[in-house]
Amino acid sequence: MSTKTINKLEEQLQILKRKLNDERKKLELRKKLLVGTAFLKAVEDNKIKPEVMSSMLNQYIKRPQDREIVGLIGIPEKSESNNNQVNGQQNSEHQHGY
Repeated sequence: MSTKTINKLEEQLQILKRKLNDERKKLELRKKLLVGTAFLKAVEDNKIKPEVMSSMLNQYIKRPQDREIVGLIGIPEKSESNNNQVNGQQNSEHQHGY
């Protein structure tokens, strides 16, 4: 194979890799949107208590601009020991269907 052919094939490979990576990112974003939508609907339908949702958001959302978007500005982040307590409470509530 000539160098020109190899270079062209390598370029095509890079294009395909970028497309595959872009597609993976789109699917991951779609997954997050679907999970978030389902979670919000469960709260709306009283399947999940709003306090549980707030506690989970507070536990996992760390960036200040993200905390502002979900209404956590001014609410201190949970410490690791508080997170363990919250997890135990959530698990018992989940088992009882709250």
